[in-house]
Amino acid sequence: MQRTAGRGQAAAVVVVVLALLAPVAAVAAPPSTAAATQQAQQVDSCRVIDDPGEYELVGNVTASAADACIHVAASDVVLDGNGHTIAGQNASGDGVLVFRGEDGSPTPESALENVTVRNLTATNWSNGVAVGKLDGGGTDVHLSGVTARENRYAGLRLTDVENVTARNVTATSNDDGVTLWEVQNSTLRDVTARGNGEYGVALLQVARGNTIRNLTATGNGGESDRGAGVYFSTDTGDNDVADATVGDNRGPGVQFSDSFGNTLRDSVVAGNDGAGVFGVPAYEDALRNVTVRANGGPAVGHESSELDSEFVADGLHLGDAASLSFPANPVTVERADATGLPEPPRPLATEDAVALSSVENAVTTTLSVDDPAASSLWRYDGSGWQRVADRRTDTDAGTVSGTVTGDGTVVALDASSQQEDGDRSEEDGDESEAEEAENDAEEAVGDGTLVVQATTSGDFGYLFVVDGDVEGTETENVAADSGDQVVDNGDGTVTVVGSTGSNAGDAFEVDGEVVEFYTPAPAADYVLELDGEDVTDEIPEPNEDE
Repeated sequence: MQRTAGRGQAAAVVVVVLALLAPVAAVAAPPSTAAATQQAQQVDSCRVIDDPGEYELVGNVTASAADACIHVAASDVVLDGNGHTIAGQNASGDGVLVFRGEDGSPTPESALENVTVRNLTATNWSNGVAVGKLDGGGTDVHLSGVTARENRYAGLRLTDVENVTARNVTATSNDDGVTLWEVQNSTLRDVTARGNGEYGVALLQVARGNTIRNLTATGNGGESDRGAGVYFSTDTGDNDVADATVGDNRGPGVQFSDSFGNTLRDSVVAGNDGAGVFGVPAYEDALRNVTVRANGGPAVGHESSELDSEFVADGLHLGDAASLSFPANPVTVERADATGLPEPPRPLATEDAVALSSVENAVTTTLSVDDPAASSLWRYDGSGWQRVADRRTDTDAGTVSGTVTGDGTVVALDASSQQEDGDRSEEDGDESEAEEAENDAEEAVGDGTLVVQATTSGDFGYLFVVDGDVEGTETENVAADSGDQVVDNGDGTVTVVGSTGSNAGDAFEVDGEVVEFYTPAPAADYVLELDGEDVTDEIPEPNEDE
């Protein structure tokens, strides 16, 4: 009896202990990975997802759907492809469509939110993966690990959506790799667009405020005129493409077509069949720290038309040979060979040169040379040689720079040579240093308010160099414009680049000496005044004393 009772008591104790522990274990134990996976609904064929939740492909899906194969039509959905492929067979629909409502029946008032599509491949559809449709869109959609290949239209197509994020997207052998149509405020990172029939990445029709980072666009474009690595189309603006490699594309590397205010930065555009960067037209699209080299056309080119086309450049590098910066300007830029030019007034410091045409605003041009201190920039305009104004050197970088205000080919010449015409005669050298200093003091113009006053209705650009400091100011009649630039040359001088016209003018407060002034305008079109006195004839032009 005692032994039986003992076993009963022990059993009772165990039951009590288990009863006490069971609720604790149920609350404290985290769900296992297997349990979490089992919660995802399995997808093994085409279907519409119209309820929130997690869904996963359990294998490859092959179908000939006329509509979308996988149609995500609800918010709060995760679709995980688990690395599987959704393949079309004579299909006219999309591989994956993220869009509210029935396919073809948009409801723009009901945008999708919190949708994720990841880790899948879509091939042989109209569009591999499509987010949104015209007249109805989706927001807050996240894409990652998406591959789209051999689709009839686009690999990844975003339409009438905003706030989309996409990472690790690969689009190959489609008609277009990635297209953004009426897309706003979206971010794409780590994008590869390779071997597509027309455009690698195309921003189309009012695509604005989007960011694309770490882009590779290579081998895109067919045998037709349509094709480019990156394409900005009608009314696309304020988009930012950075850290891009754009090369080996048929047609231009990057084409801007009726676009405005877009930026290409920290990128390389090389080895494309057409121009490196092309505008048809471009309206102040910007190139910032962009290397353009070895393309079949000019580094920067424009379609010949009556439409104004302007790029802005801040660090446009022609390989390691030259770099340029300029405000909004229709200038065409090409790398050139200086050895094919007529004999210059001094020996060449380098065989590399830059050809500029359609220059309307000043172009800061820099060439790499072996000995910057012994080099200066000159421009051959087709009929003669002119020295480029405001020479600047950087010994550490091995460069010589200057400001170009007209068309021609810019080269670096050996400044230590005395071969050009117009050198001072030996008799001029007999003047004493005291006499030179006295004459310089009498001729110095500065320390006051300098006004560049237009005297006719024509517009013109100008530049002047100050040994000292200068800043824009205003008088009772004129004031410096916001577009006038003051460039610190790093050697105690500054260069002012501006424009005026229509009987107006610009005013500057000068603390120092105005040592050079240049404008292509006729002498009758302007006057220079210092504190109200005419000093037009007292400021030398570049190289006037040589």
